[in-house]
Amino acid sequence: MRDGRGDITHFIAIKQDVTARVLAETQLRAARDELAQRVAQVEALHTQLREAAMRDVLTGLFNRRYLDETLPRELANARRDGGAVTLAVLDVDHFKRINDTHGHAAGDRMLEALGHILSTRSRSGDVACRFGGEEFVVVLLGASLDNSLRRANDWRETFASVAIAAPNGVAQTTCSVGVAAWEVGETAAQLFARADAALYQAKHSGRDRVVAAARPGVTQAG
Repeated sequence: MRDGRGDITHFIAIKQDVTARVLAETQLRAARDELAQRVAQVEALHTQLREAAMRDVLTGLFNRRYLDETLPRELANARRDGGAVTLAVLDVDHFKRINDTHGHAAGDRMLEALGHILSTRSRSGDVACRFGGEEFVVVLLGASLDNSLRRANDWRETFASVAIAAPNGVAQTTCSVGVAAWEVGETAAQLFARADAALYQAKHSGRDRVVAAARPGVTQAG
């Protein structure tokens, strides 16, 4: 305020205590940060649960449920893009004998060993699954039949060299493999049936071998 000469004589100030407002804003920010952290934790847990639901506990490979979801999708992609898909079905030979002779613990370690071979000796884009029991499936994306047969033989030979120490000796066995290259127009079930028929032929023609599936409409020899 000024006097008659215009000189400042007083100041008038209007003040407001904003302590409560600042405190409330701080608490709100903290609550938002905590909520964001909890949401991130829930999303991470959801991802872990979904991953666990798609994985085989013993081998760490994908399970049959994941295969049933993935194979039709990959065939649809191949149909659209003109890509190649090959399916390999593997079965451990004389698995019951391993369990009966060396115990179920040795049998589990044998399955773990085959799972490790399939996960480490497959390409990153391939899908290796434990289908159930001692049966495994690998979806080979973009691979020709000849290339898939070579890789299946590599799995077979590597697995044959596995030796599992057991209380009453060393457990060793082999695996048989059926391989089928997808044909345009073929469903996932039809592709699997051909690969499984090739596996059946491998098992009944001596085991420890890889057999290529007959083309659709052609009877499997042997």
